[in-house]
Amino acid sequence: MVPVSAEGPSTEAIAKNWPNFRGPWGLGVAGMPQAPLNWDATKQAGILWKAPVPLPGQNSPIVWNDRVFLSGSDGRRQEVYCFDAAKGTLLWKQPVSTPESQKAPPPQVAEECGYAAPTMATDGKQVCVIFASGDVAAFDFAGKQLWARNLGPFENNYGHASSLILHQGRLLVQADQGYSADDGKSALVALDAATGKTLWRTARPVPNGWSSPILINTGRRVEVVLAGNPWLIGYDPVSGSELWRASCLGGEVAPSPAFADGLIFAANLGAGLTAIPADGQGEIPGEKFVWTASDGIPDTASPLATKDYVFVVTSEGLVTCYDAAKGTKLWEHDLEASVTASPILVGNNVYLLDTAGVMHIFEAAPQFRGVGTGRLGEKTYTTPAFVGGRIFIRGAQNLFCIGTA
Repeated sequence: MVPVSAEGPSTEAIAKNWPNFRGPWGLGVAGMPQAPLNWDATKQAGILWKAPVPLPGQNSPIVWNDRVFLSGSDGRRQEVYCFDAAKGTLLWKQPVSTPESQKAPPPQVAEECGYAAPTMATDGKQVCVIFASGDVAAFDFAGKQLWARNLGPFENNYGHASSLILHQGRLLVQADQGYSADDGKSALVALDAATGKTLWRTARPVPNGWSSPILINTGRRVEVVLAGNPWLIGYDPVSGSELWRASCLGGEVAPSPAFADGLIFAANLGAGLTAIPADGQGEIPGEKFVWTASDGIPDTASPLATKDYVFVVTSEGLVTCYDAAKGTKLWEHDLEASVTASPILVGNNVYLLDTAGVMHIFEAAPQFRGVGTGRLGEKTYTTPAFVGGRIFIRGAQNLFCIGTA
């Protein structure tokens, strides 16, 4: 768990909600002990509600208490949506624009990325959003815009996709861009979540990428960890100072790091999966890496780590499970389905959604054993949120809530 000061929500509040991409601290581990194992939206089985989302977006839902937030954009309009978590009612929608984005043409983005790929972030007071245009804004829970500004334009091959995360009143933005690290355009930026003012900006020695930050507690300090080509880097989230770096990545980096039991895991197709000890200092040489592996390496989905296992998933649906401490490959299983969502741990089960809207549920165990299946009946490219015994999934057109009454 990551301790927080009075400037942010309590550890308990973060753990029971879903404040950013991949849940509490971005680690892919739900704070609830179990979730539904079977549902079928085509037969209205196990679906509490579904609600249309006005504009498209590849961002995943975030949840805080009785509110669910999403964003959407078609390149011309940019909007933030707030839904009632219990009923699915659209409580409010608000546009986002700045003078810079109004004057500029829409950025060039790949279809699979779109204009609203980054997942939003909240601390229970304000909810923050960023778009491919470079517009970033914050709202209160009643829908009042607190501030908006433009950090772009982002120079990016496919469109900006790095999700936001909040720490002690600081909105952390992974703004990796440019086609070479020598361009000097990439940075980790901290904004005051209440005002939008820049608190600090730390240059990053990487080109454009699509990974998102995670927060970890090493036992001695809290770090924000970012992946890029070729560096996995840990920073102080309060000051922005670099703590350590490790050269272990390459190519177009999209998967976010994972963390469990003192080890940080970074993976990307063409670079492998690497386990690195947390709480390093300076540049960590390759001989200090705990282990590396080369099978089943993802190009989109982020790895999931537990004390015992690390799970990686390829875009073609091959799931590979490694021993977290030793790096031994324990098993692999082909889902025979396209996957862009990241796996999430709920209790002792892993939930993995494919692009056809089928949820594959299996045990976090040394052998593969499926324990459930859910069918959405709608394509989806996003990662679900798990809060209060329910699952919130953004499909291509609708937001779904799965659970029992």
